[in-house]
Amino acid sequence: MSPTHASPPATRIISCKTSADLLAALPQLTGFTADDSIFVLLFDGKRTSGCFRLDLPVSEDDEDTEGLPDAICDVLEDLGDLHGTTSAPAVVITCSQTFERAGGAPWSRLAERIERRLRERGPGVRDLCCLAADGWVSYLDPSAPSRGRPLGEISENPISLDAGVNGRLVPDLASLGRIPRPDPARLAAVAAALEALPAFPLPGPEPVPPPRSGSAKPAIDTGATFTQTAAVARSLMRVDGALSPRMTARLIRSAASPDRWLQMALAVLTRPDFPGELARDLGPERFIGVPVDIDGPSTAAGATGPRRTGWSIRRILFLLCPDFTDRERLPDIRDRLLTAISETPTELRPPLLAFSAWVWWLAGSQTVAGRQVREARDIDPEDALTAMVARLIRTPCFYRPSGELSVGALAGPDRAEARNAPFTRPNAEAA
Repeated sequence: MSPTHASPPATRIISCKTSADLLAALPQLTGFTADDSIFVLLFDGKRTSGCFRLDLPVSEDDEDTEGLPDAICDVLEDLGDLHGTTSAPAVVITCSQTFERAGGAPWSRLAERIERRLRERGPGVRDLCCLAADGWVSYLDPSAPSRGRPLGEISENPISLDAGVNGRLVPDLASLGRIPRPDPARLAAVAAALEALPAFPLPGPEPVPPPRSGSAKPAIDTGATFTQTAAVARSLMRVDGALSPRMTARLIRSAASPDRWLQMALAVLTRPDFPGELARDLGPERFIGVPVDIDGPSTAAGATGPRRTGWSIRRILFLLCPDFTDRERLPDIRDRLLTAISETPTELRPPLLAFSAWVWWLAGSQTVAGRQVREARDIDPEDALTAMVARLIRTPCFYRPSGELSVGALAGPDRAEARNAPFTRPNAEAA
């Protein structure tokens, strides 16, 4: 059974012939701007194939930058293996520091270390630029002026001017994922819809999956659960149109139920009806009462004792999300979720914030995901779904460290066991 997806929109080609062109195109390539960052642009031949961003360290001292060049190379190697590309990347350091204060190009020592490590480990570097508060240079340009080139060469570049004329202005990273101010009429309508829609019943504490029996019947109407959640997912994922107040209320109630939360996540990863079809194939009882997370402190890396086996929401997402590629569908989903969160009573927000954080992480932004997790924890520090998502987003979505969890861990003790091993990855953000 293969999920089907809509075709992505046609790719717009931006021709970059100089370092100034590259810096002018950077916001269009990443979808946002950010100071004090390291952007690494990936290439497949002559065309960009992706980008990831890391925070600049607090200083260029050895203790602050040790391991960073190797971390960049590690991410590049992993992404190269994933996508089958080995082309040299372009690296851009954006910073609030100035050429005047640095007495030359800011962060030049770090840039030199990154360049050296990229060349030593194979891919090399296509370009390596600095975009500071008062100028820019390519670190690879031997004739670059010590006080930097004027920023007007970027802002007045034809690529920048074309983006402005055609309304292709991009937000700053700090504004991404910001919850909008709700419309008062919508707020009242959603509140009324919530009042008319009681919270969905939660499953009991029986093991998952429960023993099959001819007489045993789930306490929850599983058919209605999958049908209703598919309708919510379908509204959340459609190409245009806002959610109705009634559907927003159903989304809020669904997010508060871990089973429905998981079904919505599986729908985003595939298509709205796919979870129900899977339940018909495997048995709906396997999707009722799935634990949120069974890999707590007692099963963390370095812990002793037996590992728990079986399904959990985190394990399912941990294994499935790295294979997700249809990111073109996510912006509309993110926008609808932000609007829905703004219309949700504060005390009911944490599970929906956790779902939104997961979608942002799936899209490649650990920064926004982490911010929304913190907002959820400020409201309810004990929310289980928020805690699960917080663990999930510690590493970039495109990683599936082979030492931490095996597919067989979902099968039970007769087939395999969950394995946790220490691993460290940079807080790399796909752009």
